[in-house]
Amino acid sequence: MCALWGMVSACTAAATSYNGLLVCRLVLGFTEAAFFPGAFFLLTLFYTKQQIALRTGILYSGSQMGNAVGGLFALGCLELDGVHGIIGWRWLFIIEGAM
Repeated sequence: MCALWGMVSACTAAATSYNGLLVCRLVLGFTEAAFFPGAFFLLTLFYTKQQIALRTGILYSGSQMGNAVGGLFALGCLELDGVHGIIGWRWLFIIEGAM
């Protein structure tokens, strides 16, 4: 699902209309929704009940740290506006999909 999430995110840059962008964002939401349940499932495979609380806290903290710096990352991507003839907001989805 993470690979699909990246592919859909990168393909969002190819949207040419508002309706196309809405459809891409809807599909992106479905693929992204599987991340946290899947991550928790994988954590339960490797850690005991006593260890899982710390690992869950680290996972949530990492998510919040990503949200904290996400705006700066987006600003940097938007500065690429016009590079290779691609609009800045499209660069944001291309780079996000590649990560």
